[in-house]
Amino acid sequence: MINKKFIKAVLMQYSGIVGAGIFILPYLFYHSNFHFVLFWLLILAIVMMYLESLYIDIVVHTKGHHQLAGYAQKYLGKKFSFLATANMLVLGFGVTSAFIRLGSGFLGQLLPGSPLIVYELIFLSFLGLFHSSGHRFIERITQYIPLASVVIILILFATSIGKSFGALSFPPPNYEFFGGLIFAITGFVIIPDVYRFLKREKNKNKKLIWSNRCGTCLAALTYVIFVIAVLLISGPNLSPDAISGLLKSAPHLGIIIAILGIVLTFKACLNFIHSLKVMFLHDYNFSRDKSLLLSLSVPFLALLLSGFSFSKIISLTGTVTISVSAFIIVCVKLSQWKRKLKKSKKSSTLSM
Repeated sequence: MINKKFIKAVLMQYSGIVGAGIFILPYLFYHSNFHFVLFWLLILAIVMMYLESLYIDIVVHTKGHHQLAGYAQKYLGKKFSFLATANMLVLGFGVTSAFIRLGSGFLGQLLPGSPLIVYELIFLSFLGLFHSSGHRFIERITQYIPLASVVIILILFATSIGKSFGALSFPPPNYEFFGGLIFAITGFVIIPDVYRFLKREKNKNKKLIWSNRCGTCLAALTYVIFVIAVLLISGPNLSPDAISGLLKSAPHLGIIIAILGIVLTFKACLNFIHSLKVMFLHDYNFSRDKSLLLSLSVPFLALLLSGFSFSKIISLTGTVTISVSAFIIVCVKLSQWKRKLKKSKKSSTLSM
């Protein structure tokens, strides 16, 4: 019998991975050589699942609901907690800037005629409304977004079947894709929320591990399908944001994917600022209103990054912040092992 809650957890993990990064991947896959990037997608997915399994072990064996800053505080002290918080905020500015830039850009392509800032403010207004309401009806709506995105991407892929992939001529392999691919395949931030969702389930720890693995594999598979479809349909019109090229080559499909882009970036942004709120609320014990205000301030301040290109933001954010997160997770895990070793030595001494 299918466990509906487990399926929802998988899609929750998937939604914590798939966001703005998916739309830059076709461009990166093409310009860094499709087959070379495909190999690295497999490697990075395996590495991420391993690192995230370490984080899962930390989450399930630590009391309370935290983000990485809270776990760093418990195991490593204030300095590491400050580093994790600073890293989370830098990541927040990067990812929300990317989400807003893409989401509002897609909105502008569907409803042209106004400056980009108008669409950005519309995006932020709805983001603030959904984030601050916390209504169950809104939560139920957003739960269906990951499944809808998978279905739409499969339809896009089905449309591309019959076109010749072998006709595409790729440049020599290079590593320009690296930061963007790391950004796209990472799902650290959503893990504490998935655990909270599964907390009352039997074998919750095992289900959390497998929901993470299945969500990551589903994201990687979705990326490959999306990249192939966009490359085949866009052809010479391939664009850095994927949508612009699709609108030129297949306008009707482009409109559908643009709508998907708005929804995906909105959902991903909503997930991230919720994690920021949790960090302020549980790791720093701020009031609910103060946590809400601080988490909402990050996407608004991210508008200051409008002078930087979308690809640079994703590349730098992916490379730097994910590396720092991985470093902190490994340090916390080592500290956890040391504590367990000390306890086992004490218990063995007392038994003697």
